[in-house]
Amino acid sequence: MNLSATANQDFLTGEPTTQDFALLLALKQTIFDLLENILGITAPDG
Repeated sequence: MNLSATANQDFLTGEPTTQDFALLLALKQTIFDLLENILGITAPDG
């Protein structure tokens, strides 16, 4: 999957798909994993 092509398609159509939401969720989880595992940053509890 090409992130650039997917993002460009969304901007042109304005209609995100289920695949787009899944991609965004995976990207969010990857960013959180990087913050926690590489930088040692965690979200506060509560």
